[in-house]
Amino acid sequence: MKGLVIVAKQRTGTNFLRSLIASSSNAHNVGEAFHTDTLGADGNFFTWMERNGRSYPLIRKDPEMRELITAWLDDLERDFPVPVLDLKYNSFWAVSNTWMSMIEMPPLLKVLHQRGYKFVHLTRANRLEHALSLVFARETGVYVTFQDVEINGKYTIDPEKLQTMCRQYEREIAFVNGYLRRLRRVEEMTYEDIHGADERVLRPVLRKLMAGTDIVFDQVGEAKTRKIVKNWRDNVNNVAEIEAAFGL
Repeated sequence: MKGLVIVAKQRTGTNFLRSLIASSSNAHNVGEAFHTDTLGADGNFFTWMERNGRSYPLIRKDPEMRELITAWLDDLERDFPVPVLDLKYNSFWAVSNTWMSMIEMPPLLKVLHQRGYKFVHLTRANRLEHALSLVFARETGVYVTFQDVEINGKYTIDPEKLQTMCRQYEREIAFVNGYLRRLRRVEEMTYEDIHGADERVLRPVLRKLMAGTDIVFDQVGEAKTRKIVKNWRDNVNNVAEIEAAFGL
């Protein structure tokens, strides 16, 4: 079955998009299958390896890695015929060859592409808010929340640090696009396209995302997650300094 792969950096809104898609269709929200924080969860790759007595060899070659990924997907699709996967930039090499060129297509992307998965490249249009979201998550220890969170206290954040984070994000997006340009079916989307949008806007967006997959649209559902910080200015001491650095 043809599912969907959301490719993104952390703090981009993948939890929001995954839950929105799952609640709007017949798709199953598998989540970050290559994250150790989700060990034990349905579809987690490392949990699957343990349950099936699979080992991760020290010396790994492309055919072996493709076989391993294919076997995992066979089992995953048997349990969840139409999965939605969350693939972070730093997870491309979670299952990879021992030695490979950085510009070579990772085995994981090769197999998903060959099986007919569609890819969604989700980014944050507001680079500053993305960097601040990373900072707030690290400072508070809250990475995902399903209810409104009240953050006590304010933080003083170095504007140069934020600018460095934004530049790094730009470079990561460009690097990942080098892979995605080789794939036939990729949709580009920003978090700002969907967060806060009403049903009239979301309906065509979701239909476009699901086109060419086996995901069947039902109705516009509801995203389960909430933003950790609604207005970053409420939780920052040096607002004027940051605004000046970013020309706001």
